[in-house]
Amino acid sequence: MLLEVSSEQGGYLTTRQAARFGVEPSRLAHLPDTGDVRRVRWGVYAMRHAHHQWENEIAAWLSVDRERLPWERNDEVVAALSHASAAGLHDLGTVIPRLPSLTVPPEHRGATRGKGLELHVAPLPNSDWTWVRAEQVRLPATTVARTIVDLVLAGEELSYVERAVSEAMADGRLQPHELVDTAERRKSRTTGLTQRIASIVEAAT
Repeated sequence: MLLEVSSEQGGYLTTRQAARFGVEPSRLAHLPDTGDVRRVRWGVYAMRHAHHQWENEIAAWLSVDRERLPWERNDEVVAALSHASAAGLHDLGTVIPRLPSLTVPPEHRGATRGKGLELHVAPLPNSDWTWVRAEQVRLPATTVARTIVDLVLAGEELSYVERAVSEAMADGRLQPHELVDTAERRKSRTTGLTQRIASIVEAAT
């Protein structure tokens, strides 16, 4: 069963998931000595052949959403990859993530653990996140529109954002009204956000 759980997550497993099948954290912690698993970050391990392109992002996400099994997640989000990490998953422009970026809804802020990630606590309605397939692994990430709005709020280099908007609009992944609607849901964070988004759309078209 542990192999089934890890295979659904790209070959990665949390200590909390393993404990649900009777494998104590102390036992899992000693398995790296055998070469069967390796520790990726606090509470997250990789099976022998797991070497995913998005390993840092997968591990960061699992370190937060560490209790549930893959088939229990359905449409409730505990944490979603966001900002530069989501931009990378969506192949938006040239924004380069420094650390894995996650957004956690306020009701799940207590789920966060460990260091080495960029954490944002903010409302995350279902319309603002989606499941993204990355090398056969299903990862929760903010939508294209929400990702761009978050990058604007975070002060990302404007030329990068405009390029991301231009590319996403050109291939049909993004419509101007989606950006405006998302900005309306987030505009309480800062005054003039909707106007800034409209200016970016104008510059990108």
